[in-house]
Amino acid sequence: MRRRAAGQIPSVMFPGQDGRMGDDLAQILVAALGIVGTLAASLLAQVLSQKAERERRKAEDETRWLPNRFEVATELLSKSGAVHRKLYSAAAFLNAPSGPIEDRPLWLAGHMNLLAAPEAGVSGIITAEDREILLEMQQEIVEELDAMEDLVSRITLLSTEGEATAARGMHEALWNAEGYLEMYAPGNLAYPAIHSAEKAIAEFTAATRRGLRVSTPTDGTVQEPS
Repeated sequence: MRRRAAGQIPSVMFPGQDGRMGDDLAQILVAALGIVGTLAASLLAQVLSQKAERERRKAEDETRWLPNRFEVATELLSKSGAVHRKLYSAAAFLNAPSGPIEDRPLWLAGHMNLLAAPEAGVSGIITAEDREILLEMQQEIVEELDAMEDLVSRITLLSTEGEATAARGMHEALWNAEGYLEMYAPGNLAYPAIHSAEKAIAEFTAATRRGLRVSTPTDGTVQEPS
C-alpha cells in the first residue's frame, strides 16, 4: 500500500470530473426538458382543441335554427303582404268626409263602426252593397291577422330581438290600419295608417335578412340559409 507523503493533500473525485458522470447528468437534463416540452405541447394542444370545440358549438347553436326561422319569417311576410293588399283594396270603399278622429260620430251618421251601421247602408255615405262587401273584406283581414299571432310568437322565441321587435311592430301596424277600416275612417286617416304598415313590413324584412344572414350576390339572387 502506497503511503501519502507528508503534507500531501488527498485528491477528491467530483461528479463529472472524469467526464462520465457529466455526460449522464446532461442526458438526464435533456430528457427532462424533452418531457416538459412534450407536456407543455400536449397541454397547449388540449387548450386549443377545447377552444375550437367551444367555438364550433357556439356557431352550431347560432345557425341550427336558421332554416326554421327562414320558413316562419317567409310565411309571416307572405301573410302580411296579403293583408296589406286587402287593406288597400278595402280603403277604396271609404267615403267618409275628411277630418280628425274627433269627427268619428259623423262618419257613419252616429254609428261607431261599420258593423253597427244599418244593413241598408247610410244615405249619402255607404250603400248596402258596399257595406256588405266591406264587412266581408274586414272579416277576412281580421281572421288573417289572428292567424298571424302564432307566427309572431314563433319568431319571438326563435329569432333575434331585432326580428321579434320588428315582427310585433308590423303586426300592430296592420291591426291599427284594420281599426280605421272598421271605423269607416276617412282616407286622410286610413291611408297614412296603411302606409305605416307598409313601412313596418319593410322594417321586418330588413331585420329578418340581417338575422338570417341572407346575402345578395352580384347577380341579384338571394341565398337561402342552409
